Parts: sequence; C-alpha cells; structure tokens
Amino acid sequence: FFVCFKLRPRDEKYKGADKYRMVNIRRDDNGRLSGKGTHCTFDISPKTLLRRELRICVKARDKLSVDFLGEVKVDFRKMNSAYEINYSNNLAYLYPKMRLAGTCSIGMLYQPQQGCLKLYINSATINSKEGTQPGDVYMKIYHLYLGQRVQRLRTAVHSETFQPQFDERFTLKLARDMIDDSCLHLKIFSKPSVPVLGDSILGEIVLANKTVSDEWQSFYKETINNQEQRKPIFRDISVMKYK
Repeated sequence: FFVCFKLRPRDEKYKGADKYRMVNIRRDDNGRLSGKGTHCTFDISPKTLLRRELRICVKARDKLSVDFLGEVKVDFRKMNSAYEINYSNNLAYLYPKMRLAGTCSIGMLYQPQQGCLKLYINSATINSKEGTQPGDVYMKIYHLYLGQRVQRLRTAVHSETFQPQFDERFTLKLARDMIDDSCLHLKIFSKPSVPVLGDSILGEIVLANKTVSDEWQSFYKETINNQEQRKPIFRDISVMKYK
C-alpha cells in the first residue's frame, strides 16, 4: 500500500504542473493500515499554494496492477480562511513591528435597511524619506467575510504625489449578520518607475470588530453601531507599514 500526495492546479485556467510525492504505508499489528508519521514536503510559495488543491490518494499495488482505494481533497482556500477570519488578531504578532506611515481621511456610513456600507476615501498623506521621489499612488479596498474575499475595489491612480486626493465613494454589501465576521482591509500602493519591479505597499489599514489597533477598531464599531447615523463619520486614520 502507498499514499500518493498530488498538488495540482485548482483552476483549470491556471497552467501549472502537478507535483507528486509517494509514501509507502503498512499494516499495524491489528491488521489496519497505519500512516502514522507519514508526511511529505513541497517547495511552493504561499501565493501559489492558494491556487492549488491537495489530493491524498490511497492505493494498493501488486505485481500486476495498482488499485485505487480512495482519496481526500484539500482546498487550501478554505484553510487560508481560518487565518483570515481572525486576520486582525493575527496581526497582533506583526503590529509591534509596524511603524506609522501616514494618515488617511476616511468616512463611513452604515445603512442597515439597505444592508450596505458607504465608504468615503477622501485623501491620504504618506510619510516619505527626504529625497524620495513620489510615485503614482492608488488604494485597494478588500472586504473579507469569513475569510473569503467578497469584494475588491480600487481607486484611481494619482500621479507623482505623497498626498493623493482620492475623493471617491464606494458601496459595500454588508448585511447585519455579516458585521462581526467582516473585515475591511485598505492598502495604499505606489507604482514604481520600472514596471517590472511590481507595485510596493506604502501602508495599510484594517477596520474590524477585532483589531490590534484601538483606533481602527473603535472607528469601525462607532460607524456600525450608530443606528441614528444619517451622515458619514469622518476620521483621520493612522496608516501603518511593516518596518
């Protein structure tokens, strides 16, 4: 008997070779198949891993043929959600390693009857080192619910500035029963002068019921829990970046 670990592309549109590992297993003293201590190692990045699924197949082999006995499929997107659900709490380990990167003027208005959240992105001020040339700045807004990304929004690009004036409004679907398990993750990016280098993160904000920053958490709760709110509440929120 043996176990075949197959790491294969989850999406057929994504082209990538399967990765295989095979480990022999034997019967224990009671005649049962025992895979205790059975393991294998794949060299793969976390980003690529989320585009793969793991298939664990148990097979029996004799001199003439190989018989398929059964398999288990593991979707790594669902495993990743366990991390994302408590995303803000897990930032607690990294938060002491973050520094203040600037501020962002944000407004929020929650409308429970419509089941939506109005998000206003006014402007941002990014701290920069002396002599640093400003790049093209934009923001991405991610709405996570139960660890799954349900909405992704993006502002326009503002050229060569550390003080972008976004002046944009977005509407996010947010029912009452989604509030506790939702997380708004705002990231500010800068485009490099050499496109091949990729965009760099200037800072980020995490708005949720549970977060490592009292400022982030209180602003989210103040907006969501204010039933009499008729106008958006605006705050200058700290933008943080990993050191």
